[in-house]
Amino acid sequence: MIIKLMRWLRAFITITAILSITLPIPVFAAQCDEKSWNQSLTFQKRVDAWYNQQATKYNDFLSLHKQRVLLQQQFSEQELRRFWRTQKRIFINTMNAQIQAANETVSQLDQQIHAVSDGADIIDKAITHWRSINQQCEKEQQFINSATSLTYIQANQILKLEQEKLVSKLNQLKRIYQYEADLLTKTQQ
Repeated sequence: MIIKLMRWLRAFITITAILSITLPIPVFAAQCDEKSWNQSLTFQKRVDAWYNQQATKYNDFLSLHKQRVLLQQQFSEQELRRFWRTQKRIFINTMNAQIQAANETVSQLDQQIHAVSDGADIIDKAITHWRSINQQCEKEQQFINSATSLTYIQANQILKLEQEKLVSKLNQLKRIYQYEADLLTKTQQ
């Protein structure tokens, strides 16, 4: 889903970039000029690259997550309690290693959630840039430029929704690993 959206956004941005480059430069003025467009397009590329990086990190982590064995999915709470009570070194070491790994994963996911959440600001800034250009182009009756800037606004609004979904998915994964650590700690007592 994320990869398909990013492919669509890349194609969309490429088309709109081509449209904006082919617009006659002399008719631009103030914020509806070549300099403003180029600055906004450069910033848009940074926004897109940032989101692609975050989505790639998520996809890479998801791939690892699918390969991991979580004890909560393999054993019941009663079985986990028995493993602790057996006093067998192999079980205790495995359980302790699993708690540590789950806690480390929660910490990594916290960092990623923070990074992706902070990205809302960069997306909002891009929307603000394009709205400003859009308003100026409308004032100057540069309708093609106005329409093009609207497409960037809409693309960034979609990107913001995807960013929010990504935060939600990361939080969901964090809950899984936090539950793993909490359950194993609980069954130890």
